Amino acid sequence: MVKTPTVRRRQLTSYNSVPRHGGHGPRARGLLLGLITALLVSGGLWAQSDGPQAASWVSLIQLIATPDRFEGKLVRLAGFAHFEFEGNALYFHREDYESSLLTNGVRLDVGWPVPDNYQGLSDMYVIVEGRFSSRGRGPLAKYAGEISEITRLERLPPRAEIDDQVRRQKE
Repeated sequence: MVKTPTVRRRQLTSYNSVPRHGGHGPRARGLLLGLITALLVSGGLWAQSDGPQAASWVSLIQLIATPDRFEGKLVRLAGFAHFEFEGNALYFHREDYESSLLTNGVRLDVGWPVPDNYQGLSDMYVIVEGRFSSRGRGPLAKYAGEISEITRLERLPPRAEIDDQVRRQKE
């Protein structure tokens, strides 16, 4: 008969009866708990910030459906841009612009005349970063809101271009 070793188990009756190694007592646990809480409250464990206030990705649908949620916040979104006098806007789709569905868009505060670096982006899908306001609805209050303080406005590459770039990187 083979003899198996017996394992002695210590029964714990409370959290304070946990065996301590290296002198970690309630004070050390309290400091650790405080540090973890501070990091969680500040967002330090999972925040991905590009600066003091990073823009959050949102869809145009979210922005229009729940404007109070994004009021005054920095947002990043994509859509179809069109620039014209009193009509600089970002829409869900090209068809929304072509069908004059203005409430399916937000005004883009890029000024008039449109700056040279933005002129080539009219009638293209773009990525925009800026501050959202549901109050800035443009002339005659025809849009669902406004993006101002724009820090990024660039062409959104079509899927085929992205696929080509990925394929070339793999080679």
